[in-house]
Amino acid sequence: MRRKIISILIILIGLLVAIGPQFIFPVCKVTSEMVMRCHYTAMMSIGLGIALAIIAILIFLGKSVPYIKALYLTAGIFGALIIATPTILIGVCDSPMMHCHTMTRPILILLGVLTIVLSLIGYLYARIERHEK
Repeated sequence: MRRKIISILIILIGLLVAIGPQFIFPVCKVTSEMVMRCHYTAMMSIGLGIALAIIAILIFLGKSVPYIKALYLTAGIFGALIIATPTILIGVCDSPMMHCHTMTRPILILLGVLTIVLSLIGYLYARIERHEK
């Protein structure tokens, strides 16, 4: 039951990562003159969020404990990638007054940290579950 709750939370985080930078906490608008870095961060977030949601669905449906543990580790890696995208890999606009700098970046970092924490908790529960059987 705990695994299903954790996987549902990770699915929700994945969907929020995928649609958030587009609609909920949007990045800068693309103009004909220039495409800002935050636009590419939003594009990468779509891919990371969808992949994270798929991993969480596989955790939800998984039967084998080693398989589930490997998926939790993979979800944790995706959480680190979600954090790295707006900070190290691509970044957001340089101006601290831009919406992508004040909203999108901190929210993506928070969602990445939540993903890592939930993945770690799920992994530890899977280890306990394996030892109980």
